[in-house]
Amino acid sequence: MSAIPTKLRARAGGTAIVEAAVVLPLLLLLVFGALEYGWMFVVDGDIVNAARQGARAAITPSATLNTVTTQINTALQNAGLKPSDFNTPTITPSNWSTAASGTVVNVTVGIPYSKVSLTHFPLPVPTILQVTVAMAKEGPSS
Repeated sequence: MSAIPTKLRARAGGTAIVEAAVVLPLLLLLVFGALEYGWMFVVDGDIVNAARQGARAAITPSATLNTVTTQINTALQNAGLKPSDFNTPTITPSNWSTAASGTVVNVTVGIPYSKVSLTHFPLPVPTILQVTVAMAKEGPSS
């Protein structure tokens, strides 16, 4: 069996280092990108759930702003998110609590993505995660 000459071994080691230097950043980008985008979709689902809970509360005949906000905050806390990080929920139309039955009520919940980023890796992510849920107001038909 012939031994590999020393010069060839040194060259092979140098080639491996260069290949690793090229591949490692791409691999890190792929791993951190998968983690960050996966986390973004999880948080987006939690925000959708919170907006849905708020909309469910808003469409009842006896709805108040306090009831809606409490439902949204509870859903966010149950998801492990801090309600204080979120923007104030928006409810439209402005007369949603006294609106007629069948009126569409929109509840919007949003948060700056920087508050929920998992890795803070410099990737193209949205500035704000925002969700609007629309439901028809309940009550006797007019």
